[in-house]
Amino acid sequence: MRIVSEAYAELLGLELHEVDDLADVEAMPLDGNSGEMVYGYLLDFTDAASPEVAKKILQRHSSLRIEVGPSFFDDVRYDGWPR
Repeated sequence: MRIVSEAYAELLGLELHEVDDLADVEAMPLDGNSGEMVYGYLLDFTDAASPEVAKKILQRHSSLRIEVGPSFFDDVRYDGWPR
């Protein structure tokens, strides 16, 4: 298990201390038209990332809005509890 900060740091290629302000970014489910099945999540770091962190994210990704697969949060725990 890992915490949200660790998952985001790995995804973004950042150090753990650099994602402190990003850990509160909530994943928006991507569920298509029917809403029955989640096929991924959108993580929007636009408003949460400092200019320095945003620059680092953009060096690795083409946007501050990043889509991840449906299993991205499978091994992530919140507030010390498995989800």
